[in-house]
Amino acid sequence: VIHHGKVVEKGKHDELIEDTEGPYSQLIRLQNEKPDITVDSSRHSSRRMSHHLRSISRGSSEIGNSSRHHHSLAIALGLPTTSTLGVADSTSELPETSVKPQRVSVARIAELNKPEIPILLGGAVAAILNGAILPIYGLLLSNAISIFYKSPHELRKGSRVWSLAFVALGAASLLAFPARAYLFGIAGNRLIKRIRLMCFEKVVNMEIAWFDEADHSSGIIGARLSGDAAVVRSLAGDTLGQVVQDVSSAIVGLVIAFQASWQLSLIVIALAPFIALSGYVQFKFISGFSADAKAMYETASQVVNDAVGSIRTVASFCAEEKVIRMYEDCCKGPMMNGIRQGLICGAGFGYSFTALFLFYAAAFYAGSRLVAAGKADFRDVFRV
Repeated sequence: VIHHGKVVEKGKHDELIEDTEGPYSQLIRLQNEKPDITVDSSRHSSRRMSHHLRSISRGSSEIGNSSRHHHSLAIALGLPTTSTLGVADSTSELPETSVKPQRVSVARIAELNKPEIPILLGGAVAAILNGAILPIYGLLLSNAISIFYKSPHELRKGSRVWSLAFVALGAASLLAFPARAYLFGIAGNRLIKRIRLMCFEKVVNMEIAWFDEADHSSGIIGARLSGDAAVVRSLAGDTLGQVVQDVSSAIVGLVIAFQASWQLSLIVIALAPFIALSGYVQFKFISGFSADAKAMYETASQVVNDAVGSIRTVASFCAEEKVIRMYEDCCKGPMMNGIRQGLICGAGFGYSFTALFLFYAAAFYAGSRLVAAGKADFRDVFRV
């Protein structure tokens, strides 16, 4: 029996167990105590063995930090664990319960990003300008093409006007695009910082038993702190800016299209759901595969964390090669998933571009029929 680095008792089991007041006997008694011991007897025992309990508590605090890593790694490597040595594990008696994660509403995220409302408003204005640029470009292009059918004098005059209009549109794009990315980036990064601080504060205030679960290892917690916060940042930053830009582009485009030719505009709107459907199917495939890959990489990260945390155990059993093979096996899933995702995404992109060009073909065919019927001219077709 070693206490504070010194041997306090030495001998065989039968000899040491005879001394009822000895450290070895008291350790054996503590191990064999029943969980239903009364409060009075536990107090009496604690007073009688306070000196040894203090040393045991100090040792257990050090062992507890690495017990989870040793246990999970030992099972994977086929090594003996504490359960095979006769140590009772009280946590194994608890029933395993899987808690379904709660769905977080967009209002909750908006509440967390409330201090950045002025920055978000500035980014929304920049996104609205970005969305209006593409429809305005179509309007300018249709007007610029029409001047080629006029007299040489009007052609020279119109070319100067429309070229300056394109220069002004390019200058607006040069200012609006960086402004949108900068403002929404600031709001998103501040939201990431706030969410990570909240999550880390919640983690450090959890009970010690919470960290004994395999799903709450340091590797998985670190991966979630970095990965989940980045996902929220993309939702509140990049995605929000893109949504505002798309809505602005749709509104401005619809106004210009219906002003030019409402018949052709209705035909184009009727064909638009086919393109939206292809984009939605592609998005669902990508989001589903990303979630699977995230879970697989968390498993690989846990293997690395357990191996590094129990590196002495790995080295003592010469299990380095086996740990490497375990990590390779955990990485095979994400690799195959990435190959499959690439094939499906490629097919999805091909279908999207096919649907887009078929959409253009149908729109130009309908526009040509309207021009032939005298209900629109070629400039109105290009505007739509």
